[in-house]
Amino acid sequence: SAIIRVKANNTGEVTEADIQESTGIRALDQKLVDAVENAKVKPYSKNGKAIALVGYQTFTLTLENATDHVQRAKQCTYSFNSKNWNKQQLDKSVAFVYLKQPQLALDQSLLKNKDRTVKFKFKANKQGEITQVKLTQRSGINALDQQVLAAVEHASINVKRSYRTLWIYKQSSFNDAIQFKVNECK
Repeated sequence: SAIIRVKANNTGEVTEADIQESTGIRALDQKLVDAVENAKVKPYSKNGKAIALVGYQTFTLTLENATDHVQRAKQCTYSFNSKNWNKQQLDKSVAFVYLKQPQLALDQSLLKNKDRTVKFKFKANKQGEITQVKLTQRSGINALDQQVLAAVEHASINVKRSYRTLWIYKQSSFNDAIQFKVNECK
């Protein structure tokens, strides 16, 4: 597997691509970088304005005629099952409600055979749009952290208002966490 760091301008043109995590085969890494540099990225927009971005592209490659035929583990992906999302699904009391489950599909191989936890905090405006996301605990795998950040940035929430906050809006800050366990893949 390999992870390529990609910079794109506000028109979606890739301006820079470099290896974040190598396959260990220099020629293969260069082919992946070349492919990414020739790609076009969907422009990212915030508040209706296109902006430049930095992202990560993960490649998981398999060798077909390899001499060492290790039995492949069943394909497994993780969804956005954060602490708050799980409580919300059980109708337990939560500080905020995700309007729908944020989109996340992580391949089990990204965990590198180790349980990982990502903790984050964010702010939301009065429309429930998430405005600032920051990691408070990283997983140790940059690509995993970036995918969680992207999922949270594109989510929407609903916040319960109390009688004290009905007359004025104050931007709210919230915390959540996701734990990815190797043996609990669905």
